[in-house]
Amino acid sequence: MTTRNKERRGFWVAGPVETPFGPLYLVGTNRGLYRILWGNHPTPPQPVLALPPEGRAWEETLRAYFQGRLRPMEGPLDLDWATPFQQAVYAYVRTIPPGETRTYGQVARALGRPGAARAVGQALARNQLPIVIPCHRVVAQQGNLHGYSGPGGVATKAWLLKWERRRRSVE
Repeated sequence: MTTRNKERRGFWVAGPVETPFGPLYLVGTNRGLYRILWGNHPTPPQPVLALPPEGRAWEETLRAYFQGRLRPMEGPLDLDWATPFQQAVYAYVRTIPPGETRTYGQVARALGRPGAARAVGQALARNQLPIVIPCHRVVAQQGNLHGYSGPGGVATKAWLLKWERRRRSVE
């Protein structure tokens, strides 16, 4: 785990949270949720810190999500790994309701950077917090699904969107 903040020495680990695509683990610091290990990261690192209440809350929120309860993904995040532009992209993407989509261009325009659709895509490709920062809700210009770094790639992105739409229509 790399960090720009040398004062932060420890981290906690929560999980596993079972998903249709394999277990995921949450890694956090004293500042908040830092990373979600999912897919290519089957074994979490050994935690240094005890699991704080915020870690338990994140774990429960993600369990609820995969059980079909689409509650808001709220809680402290540690985005020390992200650039200011990436943080702006992530903040906007977190406002997209479950089951809805925006295009990379729409996100760029919303951030006041209308020519930055490709940069938005690159920021989302570096997202370390899938589901919490729902990059699966951002699609290509014509609504086509393009890229997803979670397990299963674009097929998982399609499944998540379809699943969210079904869950939202039940609520």
